[in-house]
Formats: sequence, structure tokens, C-alpha cells
Amino acid sequence: MKQVVSDEAEDDQESEDDSEEDADEQEDDNEDGDEDDDEDDHEDDHEDEHEDDEDDDEDDDDHGDEDDEHFRPSHADSTHEEQVEHLTRIGELADANNDGLLSHDELLGFAEKLQSRKRWSHTRKSLDRLDGDADGSIARAQLVDEDSRPHSADALRFSAADLDKDGSLNETELHFFSHPEAHQDVLQVEADYQFRKLDLDKDGFVSFAEYKHKEEHEKGFDLASAWEDFSIHDADGSNDLSLEEFSRVLSGSDLLSSHIAQTIAAADSDGDGHIHLREEVPSALHGLLNSEFIEDYFYHEHLHDEL
Repeated sequence: MKQVVSDEAEDDQESEDDSEEDADEQEDDNEDGDEDDDEDDHEDDHEDEHEDDEDDDEDDDDHGDEDDEHFRPSHADSTHEEQVEHLTRIGELADANNDGLLSHDELLGFAEKLQSRKRWSHTRKSLDRLDGDADGSIARAQLVDEDSRPHSADALRFSAADLDKDGSLNETELHFFSHPEAHQDVLQVEADYQFRKLDLDKDGFVSFAEYKHKEEHEKGFDLASAWEDFSIHDADGSNDLSLEEFSRVLSGSDLLSSHIAQTIAAADSDGDGHIHLREEVPSALHGLLNSEFIEDYFYHEHLHDEL
């Protein structure tokens, strides 16, 4: 499932879902269901427009630094020694206490730092693009469709992100609007909206069928990956996601932690819960290169800022 932020997730995850129906929509359904269906279609179209804008910004990120190529060597074109050297070099950046071992917490902190840098880069590009009068703020009308219902997704998220309640968003507030996972209150607003949209039978839970419903017909959808993501967040093993569990889907933290655990397991030959940079990386190279975490963060486009 697509997450709101995620940078790999990531590129993800930066979705700006637009137009939500208000809490009274269930009462309206009996009176004007056809009208609501039309509005849902409008919301989906509006979402796609915002996602296209996000993709444009991400493409700019991808092409903005040719120097990234120096830090994203092709697995196929690099020798074993070059690959080991690259992973070791990046590992040393993540090794906060410089003991030659990578712990779960060190890899998590490293990834979160890169995620934050990516998100802030996107926010600043958005501010530059939208701030026509260069006053450092974005007016509500630029982000919220005033013709939509007053409780649309954008309107609710804008209100939550507008911390000083002045009707506009400064750079920090725009960051929270664009990346709800960066602020707990904004994340909760986004989770409430997404949850109601996915909970098709209105039973207060999201089943796996509902979880994958919107994306299963999209190109590139992978059922096994979707099930893995769902299962990671189904903490009580009920085969349903509660609102609290679903909120963690959007935060991306549980999935990231799971990927880190898988990466450590791929190299941890002595079972001490760490990756030994000098001793274990060379022998575990194949497993590490097949790790989603390594691909996303050890070959990350913003690494050049630290190297």
C-alpha cells in the first residue's frame, strides 16, 4: 500500500490526498448517494492531480544532482570489492558510536535522518513553487479547494497543520501539511480520513481486502508485499487493522523497523543483533544487496550531503 511519507516509501509516501467527505456523509448517503458517488470521483481526480505534482517534484530531485551517480554504483557493474567498500563506507556513516558494529537503533536513526532530509528538500521546493509573492507563506486557497465540502481532506489537514491559526502556512506548517507523518496531530487527521475511505463496510476496521482494494488493479501492485505490509501492522493478529494500527501504516515506522531487522538478519552470522562492518559485510554481501533497506538507504540520493 502506498504510504503517505515515505521516501522509498519514501517517494512515496508523500501523497497529498485531497478532498474528504465530512462526518455527516453517512446520513447524506440515504438521501443523495448518487451525488456522493460523483463527489468521490471528483476527490479521486483531485488526488491524482496532487500526486502528479508530487511526482514532478520527485523527478526534479532525481535529476537535480548528477553527483548522486557517484554514490549509487550499479550492483551489476561493480566488483565484489567495490560493493563491499561502498556498503562499509556508508555503514561507517550510520555507525554513531564508531564501534564498527551497526545496531538496529543506529540504522533506524540513519534512515530517519535521510528521510527527513528528503522531505525537507521537497517542502522547500514546494514553497518556492507556490510562494508567488515571496512572503514565506502559502495561503489556504492555494492548497484547499474552497468549492469542496468544508471537511475535505485538504481542508482538515490544512487546519491541523496551521499551528498558529493565521489562515496560511509558513515553511514548517507546509512541511507538516505535505508530510503528515512529521507531526502527530496532522498524521491523526490524515489517518482518520484514509481509514474511513478504506473501511468500505463501515465496521470500524480495515480488512486486507479493503486495504488492497484501491491499488490491486494498478500496474506494479505486488500482493505478497501488500500482505507483508498489512501483517506487520496487524499487531493483534486479527486480520483487521484498527484505526490505531492503521495510523502506524501511514507513519511508516513499523515497516522501516521490519526492513532493518531483515537486513541485520541477512548479515548477523554470530547472532549478536548487529552487523559487523569488517567481518560480516564481505561474506553477507549478496543478502545485503537484496535487502530493501540497503537499496533504499545505502544507495540514497541524499547521501552526497554527508560523504
